[in-house]
Amino acid sequence: MPADMIPVDEETKNRLWRHAFLALFIIIVPVLYSAVTAEVAFERSKSLEFCASCHVMTPYVEGLKAPDSDLLAAKHYQYRRINHNQCYTCHADYDLFGPAKAKANGLKHMVHYYFGKPRKIALYKPFPNAHCLQCHDGARSFVKAESHKEILEALRTDELKCVDCHGPVHPSHVGKDK
Repeated sequence: MPADMIPVDEETKNRLWRHAFLALFIIIVPVLYSAVTAEVAFERSKSLEFCASCHVMTPYVEGLKAPDSDLLAAKHYQYRRINHNQCYTCHADYDLFGPAKAKANGLKHMVHYYFGKPRKIALYKPFPNAHCLQCHDGARSFVKAESHKEILEALRTDELKCVDCHGPVHPSHVGKDK
């Protein structure tokens, strides 16, 4: 043994191994598991089924699926204008951190529901036309529509809102009693 090393007794060695073992299973394994499953969880949380799993969202999902609904979301869903991830496609920003912000906002809703004062579910900022225009702008039926020709630039700059003419998007009675 080199002269500068301190001798360690057997009990200390055992304690160090126990601590290393505990650290492995209490910290390292859960962190690795989370890292491996995060992508799957992130993808699943984009689905309509995931949104519908929270009973607070039931009126929104029922409005989406109601056969006689005139809601904008229902028209998009029922005519399959958005084939998958219907809620997420319209409610996530499409900048670099948009998907992460959408998830963080969903978690805020969940935390408020379970641990805070329940309140009406609402957007954190005005709904940007960019969410509509990501699909509609450039589409022949949109660009050639007489009603869009004069206001196209105002729609692109959010001076006018798509939902002002094409609303309501979701049921308006949701959350009024909270």
